[in-house]
Amino acid sequence: SPLDNGTIIKAGSAKFSYLLRDESLSFNIPGNLENIVVSSPVFSGFELDYEDLNKGDINIGDDIEFTIRIKNTGDMDAKNVQIVNNCHEKFEIHKGSVKAPGFMDNEENTITYDIKKLEAGQSRSFKFEAKVGQSFEHKEAFKNIARVIYGDEIIKEVTVEGEVKGYPDFSESAYSIKDVNGGSVWAGDTLKYTVVVKNTGI
Repeated sequence: SPLDNGTIIKAGSAKFSYLLRDESLSFNIPGNLENIVVSSPVFSGFELDYEDLNKGDINIGDDIEFTIRIKNTGDMDAKNVQIVNNCHEKFEIHKGSVKAPGFMDNEENTITYDIKKLEAGQSRSFKFEAKVGQSFEHKEAFKNIARVIYGDEIIKEVTVEGEVKGYPDFSESAYSIKDVNGGSVWAGDTLKYTVVVKNTGI
């Protein structure tokens, strides 16, 4: 172990010895047994999760860190494994957080990791960050999907889902009163009240 799929295992000859009437005898059993290994990598240890770096609820403008983990739990080394992560279209991926062997496709909003070799029992993890875009609506759901592609087939797929929250902020609102004629306020003057409501929230 590990043994590639299709490997041929041939049994060698066996010598059989025995005693007959005080005489030691033996003969050889020819090694004509042959077995073909049936094996494949197994990616049962494939996971995707995320963490809000700003803590608390996921709000518009927050930075999210995604983590992809993969483990080959099979008995065969895997070569040329590809992991493709599809981000929600309203996430803004931080390009600098995507490390080799990953690369971005800005048009598709995807990250692809090309793993040349993942040995039997070996595990790897990849992290990247994305900002929750301003175009999200309050309580809008999002979904991120990661897939393992091996031998041009999708072998495994995992999904994480969440909900984005947006909050108004009226802290910059203002309220003022002044005499329309200017100066001090006298009996009989007309006063102008101005209320400015400003939402600087998300």
